[in-house]
Amino acid sequence: MIKSMTGYGKGEAECEGLRFTVELRSVNHRYCDVSIRLPRRYTALEGDIKKCVSGSISRGKLDVTLTIEGTEGAALGLELNIPLADSYYSALCTLKYRLGLAGEITVRDISSVPDIITMKEEPLDIKRDWSFIEAAIKKGLTALDDMKRAEGVALTGDILGRLEQIDRAIDDVEERAPVVVASYKNRLADRIRGMGYEPDQGRLVQEVACFADRCDISEEIVRLKSHLGQFKAIAVSPEPSGRKLDFLLQEINREVNTIGSKGNDAVISQKVVDVKAKIEKIREQVQNIE
Repeated sequence: MIKSMTGYGKGEAECEGLRFTVELRSVNHRYCDVSIRLPRRYTALEGDIKKCVSGSISRGKLDVTLTIEGTEGAALGLELNIPLADSYYSALCTLKYRLGLAGEITVRDISSVPDIITMKEEPLDIKRDWSFIEAAIKKGLTALDDMKRAEGVALTGDILGRLEQIDRAIDDVEERAPVVVASYKNRLADRIRGMGYEPDQGRLVQEVACFADRCDISEEIVRLKSHLGQFKAIAVSPEPSGRKLDFLLQEINREVNTIGSKGNDAVISQKVVDVKAKIEKIREQVQNIE
C-alpha cells in the first residue's frame, strides 16, 4: 500500500510524576533522514531513539522531539562550595581591615560570587526512563503511520485514475498505428499521380515497408504496457514503493518519448502530449510516496 512521506504523530508515557512526550513530524526527502531534539541530560539516548524510529521509516525527513515535564525539581539541587565561600569571606575581611572600610559583610555579598552556589543535577535512571520513552515513541510512530496511510489512500486513488487514462490513450495509439502506414501509402501514391505518373507497385510497397519499419512502435507499446502493469502492482503492494515507482516512471516516460518521436502522426503526437502531462502529474505525487 502506498504511504505518504508527510505526517504527524504524538505519543506520551508517564512514570512517577514524569511525562515523556514524543512528537514526530515527517516530510518529503529522497532518503531516510532522522533528526532528534531532546533534553541535554538525555543525549545518551539519541542512538537508541534513532534506531527505534529508523526501523519504521524507509524514506523521508523525520524530526523527532522529546519533551519531559515534571523534571525540574527532581533533577536539580543546590550545592554550596564552602571552601570557596570561606576564602572569599577571608579576602573581604582582609580588604575591609586594610582599607578601613565600614559596613558588614553580608550573605548577599558572599552568595553573589560565581560558583559559591551551584545547581547540581541528580543522577538519572536512564534504563528506567528509556522504557517509557520507547513506549511513547511507538505510540507516536503508530499515529504517524496512520496519518501516512490515510494520505496514501488518496494518493493511490489519484495515481490509479491517471494510469487508467494513460492505458486508454495507449490503446488508442496502438489502434492508430496501422492507420498511419496505410495513410502514408495513400498519400505517397496520390503524390506520384499528382506528378503525372502511375506509381510502380513494387517500389511503392518497398517505400511503404521502409516507412512502416521506421515508425514501428509495437515494441515500445509492449514495454510501456508492461511498465504500467508493474507500476500498478507495486502501488498496491505492502512494501515501501516510492523509489521503485520513481524508477518505473522514468522508464514509462522514456517509452512514451520514443513513441512520440517514431509515431510520425499528428493524432499520435497529441496522445503522447496528453500522456506526458498525466505522467508529470503522477511524478509530482510519487515524490510524496515513502
